[in-house]
Parts: sequence; C-alpha cells; structure tokens
Amino acid sequence: MKLAVNNLLDNAVKFSPENSEVKVTLEKQGEKLLLKIKDDGIGIPKNEQRSIFEKFYRAKDALLNSITGTGLGLTIVKQIVEAHNGEIGVESEPGKGSMFMVTIPLCGT
Repeated sequence: MKLAVNNLLDNAVKFSPENSEVKVTLEKQGEKLLLKIKDDGIGIPKNEQRSIFEKFYRAKDALLNSITGTGLGLTIVKQIVEAHNGEIGVESEPGKGSMFMVTIPLCGT
C-alpha cells in the first residue's frame, strides 16, 4: 500500500500549481479504512475519469500542460488497492482539482 499512497501523493503534487495544498484524510468507516487525497490541480474531465486507471492512459490536459509521466501510475495504484480487496475512485473537475478515495478493509476482516 505504501507504493500506492506515494504514487497518489506524487500525482497530487505534480498536477497542482506551486504552493498549493494537498489534503490527506484517513478515517475508519465500520470495518474499512477510507483514505482521501485531495489536490487543487488541473482536474480531470468527467469523460476521462474511467480511463485514467487504464495502462498507458494520459489525460489530455496532462499532455497539453507537458506534465511528464508514463501512464502507469494509477494502473499500479488500482492493482495494489484491489489486491488488498479495496476500491479506488475519483471525483474531479477541470480547473478545480481532484480527490482520490481509497477504501480498504481493516486487517482481519
């Protein structure tokens, strides 16, 4: 899970303007943990949000803004989360940032 969290944090910083905030919250919800990572970055259009977890996919705004990457990071994050019987989702709006939510069961549940 460490690699997944590092990747999400790295993306939040990489896709956000200088001196912006990245907010991280972790809360217990019943027998699950919910991790939220929210940034004030470029955001992801609704029609691209499903594709960002596909191998080698790069959002058009990332390409236009010359933000480097391989298009593998979120694919790896999704695979790690699912290997822990978890789920990952995103809420985002262009120009207003993104929030990635990871839910994983607590150990032993």
